[in-house]
Amino acid sequence: MIEKIYGKRYLLICDNCGEGAEKANWQEVLEFLREEEWQKIRVDQEWHHYCKDCKCAY
Repeated sequence: MIEKIYGKRYLLICDNCGEGAEKANWQEVLEFLREEEWQKIRVDQEWHHYCKDCKCAY
């Protein structure tokens, strides 16, 4: 899950284990997802995000 917080920062949280990171902008979120090998899956109209440790389960 990715949430916008404090009006301009982003909070990225694994939808399985709750591991997360706070990033300053959208570009940093995308870089983090790629560099840390997170997985994103679209279910219906919603995106789910899984950290490197949890992505194999989904």
